[in-house]
Amino acid sequence: MPNEEKLPPDTMTVIIRDDSPMIFCGDGPSYRSVRVKLTEKQRKALALRCTGNSSGTDIWEDISRVIIESPRDHEEIPRLRDELRYLKEDVPGMAREEE
Repeated sequence: MPNEEKLPPDTMTVIIRDDSPMIFCGDGPSYRSVRVKLTEKQRKALALRCTGNSSGTDIWEDISRVIIESPRDHEEIPRLRDELRYLKEDVPGMAREEE
């Protein structure tokens, strides 16, 4: 594996898509852009990883999409799972998942 690191720039741009205009008004989504200054520790955590070597050439991750989760997502998932479990009990033919 290589000694060098492929660090991202010190600023990350996050594009946030708001679907509420589609939901409430039938309009297209709106977007906003937020620039976030990264610490050196964050840059290292986001650095590309070397995934191998081919004929002496390092092969690096080729990232096409990144998903950002919010803390709220972690709160919502157990609630939604419980709701789904409740619904499955009431729907004929839907088997309950074993945990």
